[in-house]
Amino acid sequence: MSLIIVGLLILGCILFFGNSFLYGFGQYTAEQLAGVDETLTNMPTQTLTAFPVTETITPPSGPSLTPTFFYTIPTATATIVPWTTCPGIVISVNDTNKGDILHVLRCEDNYEYDIGPITKGAYAVSPDDKYLVYASVNGLLYAAKIGNTSLYTIANLKKDGPFVAFPKNTTPIFKLTFLGDTPPFVLKIYEAQFSQNYPLQMPN
Repeated sequence: MSLIIVGLLILGCILFFGNSFLYGFGQYTAEQLAGVDETLTNMPTQTLTAFPVTETITPPSGPSLTPTFFYTIPTATATIVPWTTCPGIVISVNDTNKGDILHVLRCEDNYEYDIGPITKGAYAVSPDDKYLVYASVNGLLYAAKIGNTSLYTIANLKKDGPFVAFPKNTTPIFKLTFLGDTPPFVLKIYEAQFSQNYPLQMPN
C-alpha cells in the first residue's frame, strides 16, 4: 500500500516538472518563431510618473463670437455748483417758519449777510450789482442796496399794479427781470397766474 502511495507521488512530481519544462520550452520556441527580443520581456518593472498633457482644443468651425464686457462704473456724488467762478452777487433763499431769509454773498470781497425773515416772493439783482429788488406775495415791492440788510418799500403792487391776482384773492407768482444794461433800469414784473407784465422804471 505504501509503495502505491510512493509511486503516485513520484508520478505526480514527474508530471509537474514535466509540464513546467514543456511550458517553458513552448514559450521559448514561440518567442524564437515570433522574433521577440527576450531582453525586453525580462526588463525590471519601472515606476512611471505621469505628467499633465496640455492639449490645444480647436473650436468647431462657425461664426466668431464677439464677447460682451460689462463694466461697473463707480458713480461719484458730485457737488452741484451753479457757477464755476463767483458771478458777482450770489443770493440763496432759506425757508423758515417765520418766513424766507435771503443770504447774500458779494464776491468781490466775500462779504456775506442775511436779510429777513420776510414774506415769500421773488428777487432780482440789478445788472450793475448795486442793489436787489424783492416782490412779496402780499404786493409790496422792496429794494435794498447790496451790503445793506435793510429793505425799503418802493411800490405797492397790490394797489398800484394791474395784477388781477389780488382782487381774486389768488396768491401771485412773481418773476422779476431787469431790462437794459445801463441805468436807469426798467424792472419787468411778471405774474404767472394770469400771465400779466408790469414794467416799472427804477430810480437812478
